[in-house]
Order: sequence, then C-alpha cells, then structure tokens
Amino acid sequence: MGKGRILILEPDEKIQNDRTFCFWLHPKSMENYGLNELCSHSWNQVVFNDLAPQLLTNYRYYYLRADVLYAKTKEVLSAYDYTWKFETFTGELNAMGTYVFDSRPQVPMPIAKNEYRLTQSFYGWLVRTEKAIFNPESFTMMDFNIDQGDTTQFLYILPFDENTALIEPTRFGEQNINEEEAQQIIQGFLGKQDTPFVILEKESGQIPMCSQQLNYDNRDTQYFPTGSRAGQLKPSTGYSFVRNLEDVAFIADTIAGRGRKSLRRIAKPRFVYYDRLLLSILMNYPSKGKKVFSQLFANNKADSVLRFLDEHTTSMEECKIFTTLPIWIFLKAALVDFCCQAKKLFHSHTWIIWITLLAILFQRFGILNALLPVWIVGLLAIGLPHGALDHLHLLKHPKGKHLFIYVVKYLLAAMIMFGLWYVSSTLAILLFFAFSSWHFGQSDLVVKNQKPHAFWLFCVGAYMLSGILILHSKETNEVLQMMHVHQNVIELFRPYYGFDLRFLIAILGIVLACVVKSKTMVISILFLLLSSFLPLMVSFVIYFIFQHSLNGWKQLRKVIPLSASALWLNALPFTIGSIVLFIIGMFCFETINWAYVFMFLSALSFPHVYFMNKAYFVKEKVN
Repeated sequence: MGKGRILILEPDEKIQNDRTFCFWLHPKSMENYGLNELCSHSWNQVVFNDLAPQLLTNYRYYYLRADVLYAKTKEVLSAYDYTWKFETFTGELNAMGTYVFDSRPQVPMPIAKNEYRLTQSFYGWLVRTEKAIFNPESFTMMDFNIDQGDTTQFLYILPFDENTALIEPTRFGEQNINEEEAQQIIQGFLGKQDTPFVILEKESGQIPMCSQQLNYDNRDTQYFPTGSRAGQLKPSTGYSFVRNLEDVAFIADTIAGRGRKSLRRIAKPRFVYYDRLLLSILMNYPSKGKKVFSQLFANNKADSVLRFLDEHTTSMEECKIFTTLPIWIFLKAALVDFCCQAKKLFHSHTWIIWITLLAILFQRFGILNALLPVWIVGLLAIGLPHGALDHLHLLKHPKGKHLFIYVVKYLLAAMIMFGLWYVSSTLAILLFFAFSSWHFGQSDLVVKNQKPHAFWLFCVGAYMLSGILILHSKETNEVLQMMHVHQNVIELFRPYYGFDLRFLIAILGIVLACVVKSKTMVISILFLLLSSFLPLMVSFVIYFIFQHSLNGWKQLRKVIPLSASALWLNALPFTIGSIVLFIIGMFCFETINWAYVFMFLSALSFPHVYFMNKAYFVKEKVN
C-alpha cells in the first residue's frame, strides 16, 4: 500500500508547550510505543496524602511535554507527502479523503437527568525553591490535606529534582477552581516548607468528566473520531493518554487489514457503571470524595489501584477493592442510580407495560372486550402499516413497473407460505416460529442500536415468542390442534398444570439480557410475566402492536425520509389490500378461528420479514 497524502487542518502551529501529558504505563509498553525518548521525567514511587511512598512494580509514571510531542510528530510527518493548513474545519468530513481522523473537542451535549457532568479543573506553578524540599523519585498523585471547601480537591505534585516541581491544586466539581483559590493553596504549601521560591511557568486547564457515553458508529472504516470526541477520556479521573494509545492501535490494525471491521477501544459496561457511581458521589456528596479516594489508596496497593483505573482488573479484583471503600456511600449512590436508570428505562419503553396493566384491570372487572377498539386502532395505525412500507426502502423507484413486480413477488411468497400449511402444517408452524423469532429479535434490539450476533437476535425473538406461547400453554395447545400440527409439536405446549413457569421465564430472560447487554429487555421480561394473566391472543396483539410494530415503525422513520403521516398514507393501499385478502380468506373457510388468523398472519409476514431485514441494516437517511 502506498504512503498516500496527508492533510492536517489545525488552527495552531503547535510549537508551544500548551499542555503536558502525564500517565502511567509499563516500561515495556513505553518502549513498544516508542515514547521513551520523548518523556523528560518519570517516577517509580507514588505518594498519597501523608502515606509513605509506594513503589510501582508494574508501572512508571511519565511526564511528556506537548512541545516535544509536537516536534516528534512533525519529524515523523516529514517522511510523507503532507500539508498543514492553519484553519478550523467546518465542512463535510466524509468527503475529505480515504480516511478521516477527527480530534476536534467534543461539543457538550445536553446531559440526561440520570447522568452526571463535572469538571476536573486545575491551576499550577512550576517552581524552583532555594531549599531542597522534594523527592525526585516520588510524585504526589493526590494530597487531600488542603481545605476542601465543601468540594473534592487535592494537591498534585510532580518533582523534577530536589528544588524543582510542578505544584497543582486540582478540583473535581461543578465549579472550576479559580486562580486566586489555587494560588492561596500553593502559597500555603510552600509557606509550610519555609523556603523562598521563584515561579518558572504557570499552567491551567479544565477536563470534562461526564458519565454519559458518546455513541459513535464504529462500523464506518472511513471516519474515525479520536480522543475526547471518541469518548476516550476516563470519566472519573480525566486521564486519557493511554486510552488514546490503545484506541489508535485498534484503528491502525483496522486500516492495515488485520481487523475485518472497525475496532475501537470501548469501555466495558461495568466500568462505565463504576465511573457513573463515583461521579454521582462527587456531584451529590462532594465532601465525601476525600474519604473515598483516601481509603482507596490507603487500603490497596498502588499497582492494583492503577490497574483498576486502567480498566484492566478482573471482577474478583474489583470486588476486593470495593470492600476497602466506604460501602454505605456507594450503596446509597447505587440505590439512587438504580432508581434513576429504572425511571429512564420505564419512561422510554412503557407503552406496552401500561397497556398490559390496563388490559389486566379491564379483565378484572370483566370488560376486557371493551378494549377491542384499542386493538383495532393499534392494528390500523401501526400494526399493519409498519409491514406495508417495504417498497419504500427496498425500491429506488417505488412506482410503475418496479412496484408491480414487487407486489407480484410479495403475493407469490405469501401464497407459498399459505400453501405450505396445507402441505405440512407442522413444517409451516416451525418455519413461522423461525422467521418470526428472527424478525422479533431484530425489532427489539437493532432499532435501539444494539447489534449482537445474528444468533442472539434469533434467541431474543425466540424467547419473546415462546414465552408468550408457553405462558399460555393451554390456549396454545388448542390452537395447534386446530391447525392439525403433529402431536410431537403439540406436546411441547401441553398445559403445565401445577407448575408455574413465570420464575423460569424471568431467570432465562435476565441471563439473555446480560448476554446481549440489553437493558430494554427488562421491559420484555416484565411484559411476559404480566401478560401471562391475559388470554393468548390479547397478549400477542399487545406485543405485536405496542412493542414489535412500534420498534419497526421507528426503524422505518430512520431509513425513509418521510413524515409519519406520509408513511401512513403510503402504506394505506397495502393495508387495505391485506384487510381485503383476510376477508376473502374468511369466506373460503368453513369455520373461522384463531388457527386461521395465525395462518394468514404467517403468510402475510413471510415476505415482509425478508424485505424488512434489509431496513434494519441501512444507515439513516437525512430528511
């Protein structure tokens, strides 16, 4: 592969030391990354509060000046055909080149109510003292022996020799530390040392600390957000240098062809949760921050703490660390977080739960049939229309000859499926279960930007469909007998008298939710448990309309650039057509029962599942 050309758009020349990069890393990793020659100082001991220095056995703490890194970058670039333009980019990134790397600062987004946003603010002096008061072998990571002022703040000290050090008051909070506050803290520290000093340099800055995860599409192998724009700032500490190193290594592997898809460094869910808990404590109980960090470093080896902050520990190691922390503070924060997350989850996915509860209430008073208009309106509003719009996302020109051919193919596929019921009802029901499971799994996960392996999509759909059928085993058994399905299949759904399967369904759902990492499956599990108190067809209709069809409709809104009303009007001819076909079929049958409804539904949905499959993997179109 050729070297290609490189264009850098940067408004600054990048020749000044406008920042410093500090991080911990294993010496071997430093060598592998080629950073040894760039770092002017490093330390192998860490100090916390008044504790004795701890030896770092697996890490060293490194100090890298920005001007040195900039100079090295330009040296590397000199071997390539590159152009450096001093400007701020405001155009269309995807049209820039074969690969686009976007390191612009992330624009702050509105924060969700159950998330937390703080700032790590700092102001420091690089000083030279007359007396030799520093230990150049040890750096002070956090010294909380300063006035907290109802916040969480500490002193950060990097000694370069016995007389020179960077002294930097740092605050975690909503209000940034100002210059006057920081100067008082630094002067107070140096005053205790009783030594004259001179200020060599000053530095200040703010680093965002946000629990809300940035969502970016890591399937695109052309556009790569990097740095803070790609969520590579550790929310609870503000450290990002090593996280960026790991992330760009993934990107390099992708471009070099060693990865089949775009791989990125993404934090594991449990570490996202840990960060959110800590930020909630720092925001809601700022005076407790000192106690949390003090116990963390006092009761654990420094190497273990740093490995934990790097997100490289095991679950067992993390449990051991948690036992050394002020447990009641974290339990309180965890309870508050649970309530917030549950509120968020239920607020955004509750239609199906409220409708189910309403149906249970009506059934309790013997007026369940009064909800029939709700089912009819739901079917006409989104149930049938969501399956009547495949031509809009499938065809480039959804009219004329193209539309006619599409309709013919659709009807032929439906007829084949309907005819299969007469050839072998057993084969038909198994096929119906298979493609419906796949389809339901897609609507329940893909539309929420959860894209697990195809096998797990099928498992989620199969869980929902079989859950409805098994929890209504008596009615399911009766319907299968009407269809003349083989006795072996019927036996799978024989009534389980005296054995309540709700607990088993719930446990299975929780396990599956953990495997596919889907919080929204909690709603599905709750629906299954509640709907078990309703008739089979009512349960199926509620799920079909208020979860499956709603999710399918949302996906169609993403991939088809039309308003909701325009979509509904486009679906209307096909909706009416399906109703007409259903009525015609009714006259062809001697008896109309739920078996016919399922048979007709399977025939109608068979081609829809195939066509809609493509819509779940189409990128969003812009209106």
